[in-house]
Amino acid sequence: MIKEDAIYIAKALQITTKLDVQLVDLSGNQFYQSTSYALPKFQDLPDTNQLLPILNQHHSNDYLHYNNAAQLEYLAIGLFNDDNLAGACLVGPFISKAATIDSINQILLTTHLTVSERRQLTQFYNALPILNTSEIGATGDLLVNLFSAPAIKAHAVQLLKPDQPLHAKTVQAINAENQQAIEKRYQLEADMMQLVATGNLDKISQFQQPLTQLISLFSSRVPNQPLRSGKNICFVNNTLCRIAAKQGGVHPVFLDSISEKSAVLIEKQNTIQGLKNLVLSMLRDYTQLVMDTSSANFSPIVKRAIDFILIHLGHQFSLADAARQLSTNPAYLSRKFKEETGLTFTAFTNHRRIKIAKDYLVNQQLSITDIAGLIGYNDLTYFTRVFKKQTGQTPLQYRKTSYSHS
Repeated sequence: MIKEDAIYIAKALQITTKLDVQLVDLSGNQFYQSTSYALPKFQDLPDTNQLLPILNQHHSNDYLHYNNAAQLEYLAIGLFNDDNLAGACLVGPFISKAATIDSINQILLTTHLTVSERRQLTQFYNALPILNTSEIGATGDLLVNLFSAPAIKAHAVQLLKPDQPLHAKTVQAINAENQQAIEKRYQLEADMMQLVATGNLDKISQFQQPLTQLISLFSSRVPNQPLRSGKNICFVNNTLCRIAAKQGGVHPVFLDSISEKSAVLIEKQNTIQGLKNLVLSMLRDYTQLVMDTSSANFSPIVKRAIDFILIHLGHQFSLADAARQLSTNPAYLSRKFKEETGLTFTAFTNHRRIKIAKDYLVNQQLSITDIAGLIGYNDLTYFTRVFKKQTGQTPLQYRKTSYSHS
C-alpha cells in the first residue's frame, strides 16, 4: 500500500472512530499522526521497533491488540506491499474498562510516579475512549478491511429537495420573554462562576436543573445540529469554569489539565443527555479543584509557596528549594508562611501529605511503604513518626481502625 492511500484511509478512520491514528514506515519513522488525546510526558507511545517484527510474522488480515504496563491499549496492523511488510498503522490509546482509584494507584506505582502526577494522570485516563470487546473487534475488522486493498476515493453527491430554499433568513424578535430568558442565562453563568471561585460544593445540586435546561435550550441554536449546539455551550461553560477557578486561586498547572480533559470529553459525547451529565461533572470537578488547591486568601509570596508545595507534594523538597524557586530568602519565606498560615512550611507540607495518606490507607491494596513513597516520604520510619504525631495512631493502627469501621 502506498503512503498516500494509507494516509487517506487513516484520516477517515480517525474521523469515524474518534481514535488516534499513527502510521510508521518499516524503519519505525512516523509519517502520519492524528491525535486527540495528548499523552502526558510520563507516558510513551508503544515502541514500533518492537511491534514491526511481530507484525512481520503475521498476515495482512491479522491485527494485534497491544496492552502496555500503564494499561493503555492499542490496535496495530501491518501495511503490506505484495506480501512484504512496509510499515504499520497504530490505533489508540484507549481502555477497555473505566479507570478507578485502585487502577490509577497501581499505574502510579508501576510507572514510578507520585501523587504530584495523580490528578493529571486521572484526568488523562478519564478522557480516554472506553471500548468493549465487540467494539475492539469491530475496529480490528475495520483495520483489516480498510488497509488490505488500495484506497478508493469517494465523491459526495448532495441532493436538494425541489422546494427547499437555498437561502433562509430567520429574524427573531427580542420580546419581553426572550429578554427575560437572556438575563436569566447570564445570571446563571455569574452564579456558577461564583460557586466555582468559592469552592462551594454544597450548592452544586442547585445548578442541576438550570444547567441541563440550558443545554436543551441551546440544542436548537445550530439548525439541524442539536449535538453541535449543545457542545458549543459546554465549551463556553468549560471556559467560564476555568476562569472562575483561576479567580478562586487555583494554579494554572492544575487548570490546564482539567480544562484539556473537559474539552476532549465534550467532543467525545454523542448524545444530548451525555452533555447534560458532563456539564454537571465539570462544574463539580472545577469546584472541587478550588476547594483542594486554592491559595487565594494569602499574599502573593505565600500563595506561590503553597502552589509549589501542592505541585511537588509527591517529591522530596525543602524550604530552601521553594525559596530558590520563588527567588526569595528562606528566612523571609519561613516567617511570612508561618504568619499567614499558622503553620511552618514543613508542618503545612506534612499536613497535606498525611491528609492524602489517610485516604490511601483505607485502600487495603496498597502497602504502607507504597503509600509513603507516593506522597514523598522515602523514609518509612519518618513517615510513621509524622503520621502518629498528627493522628495519634501509626499508619497500621489507622488502617485497622478504618477497616473495622467500614
